[in-house]
Amino acid sequence: MSINSENMKSTDSKISNIAIHGAMKFDFHPGKLKKYYEKWSNTYDSDVKNQGYRGPETLVEFLFRPKLQTTLACELTDPNTSLMDAGCGTGLVGKAFLAKSGRKIFGSDLSHEMAGVARQTGAYLKVDENVDLHEKNDIYTDNQFDVVTCCGTFTGGHVKPAAMSELIRLTRPGGILAISVRKSYYDAHDFGDHYLQHIESGDFELVDSIVCGPYLKEEDAHYFAFRVISGMVQ
Repeated sequence: MSINSENMKSTDSKISNIAIHGAMKFDFHPGKLKKYYEKWSNTYDSDVKNQGYRGPETLVEFLFRPKLQTTLACELTDPNTSLMDAGCGTGLVGKAFLAKSGRKIFGSDLSHEMAGVARQTGAYLKVDENVDLHEKNDIYTDNQFDVVTCCGTFTGGHVKPAAMSELIRLTRPGGILAISVRKSYYDAHDFGDHYLQHIESGDFELVDSIVCGPYLKEEDAHYFAFRVISGMVQ
């Protein structure tokens, strides 16, 4: 590789890093975050690739671990198994799941532009937009999906831990909720205390986890899979 090529690669990496950190500065404000992603949608995939983003692939591989397969009453490859990718962004989880299982899933995102990119991947049956995970979204019924994933949203300035309540509501009793949680976010927001409260309340139980799994070059993430019990949070 020439010196110029190395310099260009270094410059691209710095720009991508600035874009990623820029998305973390909105202090959980959905309106501001939505506007940021509307502008970022065209370069999002290349930016996160430049920073070694492995969250979607790691989460999908996690879903297929034997411990989860024996816990889930239905087969992930079965077309009748409904899977929702909440906060799907440009569709990286959908693409990884399609490559692994050969089947399409449902998706939702806060941003119109990001949802549009996800639709173009061909990995989704349907992608809903303007979906704020902090609120009860009436377009979905209670306990609608067998599996709900949420990757890359439990990170700085994006979605509060309280959004777990809506993810639980979307998942049928006996279904699986699988999420990634960036390590710095987990520590800063006492995420462990939040999910323990749900366990103590009988909302779900922890089935499997990955501590410090692959996420970005600069930082790992934790991955959790919960078996939903009640399907509703009071």
